[in-house]
Amino acid sequence: MVEGKLLVITEFGMDGYSFLAKLASEHDRVIWVASNPCIPYRMLKTLSYKGDLKLFGFRRDCGKFVNPTNLNDICAVFKSENVEDACVVLSCISELLMLHRIERVYCLLLKLINRTRSLLGMLIEGAQDRRGELLISTLFDAVLRLKKEFAVNDLEMALTHQKIDYSHY
Repeated sequence: MVEGKLLVITEFGMDGYSFLAKLASEHDRVIWVASNPCIPYRMLKTLSYKGDLKLFGFRRDCGKFVNPTNLNDICAVFKSENVEDACVVLSCISELLMLHRIERVYCLLLKLINRTRSLLGMLIEGAQDRRGELLISTLFDAVLRLKKEFAVNDLEMALTHQKIDYSHY
C-alpha cells in the first residue's frame, strides 16, 4: 500500500489513470477528483475494487460535480470528507493549473498534503511550463515519470525517477 505523497508525470492518455488506479486500489477508502470521473470509475471497476470510493469531477454525468473554476468548491470536498484515513487522488492538477494561477493551486495542494497521509497526484507532461511543474513537484515525497517505450514487439511502460535540475532557476 502506498503511503505518502506521490506525483506521477505522464503523457496524455490513459496510462497515468491506469497506474494511479492500481496504486489507489490497494486502499480501503479512495477519494478521487478528476476532470472526467468516468475514467477512474471504469479503471477501478476493471480492477474489481470493492472499497469505499468517492468520485468528484468536472462533469455531471459520473460522480459528484465540483466546479473547476472555483477552488473553494474543491476545498469543500476535502473538508466534507474525512481525508486523513483515505487515499486521495487528484488526477486533474494540470487542468487546475490551466484555469488558475500556480500560487492558488500550490496553496490548495499544500493544504491537502497537510491533511492526508496518502496523496496521489498526476500532471500531464507538457501541459504546464517547466517552472510550474518543478514547483508543484517540490510538494511531493516522490515524483515518477511514466514513459512509453517500445520493445521488440511490445509496448512497455517504464517508470523513471525525476531528477530535478534547479540550475535554470
